[in-house]
Amino acid sequence: MWYKILFAFLISFVVQYLMIWSCHRYGIFIDKVKKLPQKFHKVSTPRCGGIGILLGSCTFLLFDKIGLFLILASIPVLIVGILEDFTRKILHYNLRLLLISTSSVLFILLFPEVLTRIHIPITNIPIIDSFPVKIISAIAILFMIIAITGVTNAINIIDGFNGLASGTSLIAFMFLGFMAYIVGDIELLKIIVFLGTATLGFFLWNFPRAKIFLGDGGAYLLGFTLATISLLLVCRNTAVSIWYPLIILGYPVWEVLFSIYRKALVRKKSPMQPDRVHLHMLIYSRITNKSHTKTSLYLWLPSILMGGLALKWYDLALVLVGIFVLYIISYAYFYNNIVKFKFKKQKSR
Repeated sequence: MWYKILFAFLISFVVQYLMIWSCHRYGIFIDKVKKLPQKFHKVSTPRCGGIGILLGSCTFLLFDKIGLFLILASIPVLIVGILEDFTRKILHYNLRLLLISTSSVLFILLFPEVLTRIHIPITNIPIIDSFPVKIISAIAILFMIIAITGVTNAINIIDGFNGLASGTSLIAFMFLGFMAYIVGDIELLKIIVFLGTATLGFFLWNFPRAKIFLGDGGAYLLGFTLATISLLLVCRNTAVSIWYPLIILGYPVWEVLFSIYRKALVRKKSPMQPDRVHLHMLIYSRITNKSHTKTSLYLWLPSILMGGLALKWYDLALVLVGIFVLYIISYAYFYNNIVKFKFKKQKSR
């Protein structure tokens, strides 16, 4: 087992190096320096880190039923991401959402057991849990498609600074892995370990100085696997509250929801239109004196704290909901104070 884990890491790590060399040599997958809302790098850099993560994790996943099905379900997601990375153009959001939703539907078809938990109370809301099974099934399927699509896009949204998206994903894999170990789901734990190990192989090339970027393909892959593994974890292990993954993925999930609220309701703009006022962008420009490293560290810490609290009360839905509400309040307070310049910018040394 350990040699397989090391092998997955080495494949990912070496492939990242090969991609860095070949992309610069042949001018492919290069993210050039441009003045765009969500571009903050100062050196043209390859944006295809997801390829190494995929190849590294596939050393095990392709020989495991769950892993193989996850790879098969992720194919539409990988197609849209790699196309965007190769052409360096963002596909129309309708096509993007369609392909990501297709991966979500494939996941449900390949893992019909994720719907088995609908036969017991899943929300702790009596009105919903008392609905007929067919209605609850329809609600569950719709919820899963929205959740998988949302988390897949969420990791892509926070992918703006060195190590931020991959580091946040590593933290999430860590706490999902801890939970799989606690409940004895060793099969799922193996999947998580291989994905996390392959992600680490990329992370070391991306943080603190980025030689290669995750790219849309990598961000979508991490988001999709995090979302689907979260659903498998709670559906295979009824002792784990369905709210547990929400806490583990609290930062990227809330970033998406808050972004939709901020753009659509406050600024009266399309939620799909990029801007420069996401939390990580404000921390970067107004607090850390434009430091990628400090920006990522600022945002990893709350994720680690929430993960630790969720791990302690993983089976108590009300406590987990309370933790998420406290995070939302803290986020709003922090965001509001940054916008109003109430936090002093750190001086560079």
